[in-house]
Amino acid sequence: MTAGELARKIKVPYTTIATWLRKGQVPGAVPQTIGDFRVWMVPEEAADSFPAWRPKPGRPPLTDEEKAARAAAMKTKKGAQASLFEPPASAAKPVRKARAKKAGVKKASKKISPKK
Repeated sequence: MTAGELARKIKVPYTTIATWLRKGQVPGAVPQTIGDFRVWMVPEEAADSFPAWRPKPGRPPLTDEEKAARAAAMKTKKGAQASLFEPPASAAKPVRKARAKKAGVKKASKKISPKK
């Protein structure tokens, strides 16, 4: 069966199936080249056992190394906030510059000539 047939059979959008195929999350799926096209061939058993292999939605949890790297990056970041409810230490109100007015510039008014 093709990716489109799998999408219709398990009632999941084709774009989602295509993403799963590219990531290698559909068991037994094999890409085949036909001319200039690449077609994914999926075994029938994949549709029958769909709930067992369905990928979990959302982002995967961070690994311990990723958590440590983020924590280190936050410590070295200048002016980092202590919490979401406190402004950053280096936050100052921005200074607004006054706009200078152009002197002597007026719009030319249209002169209406009388109809003859």
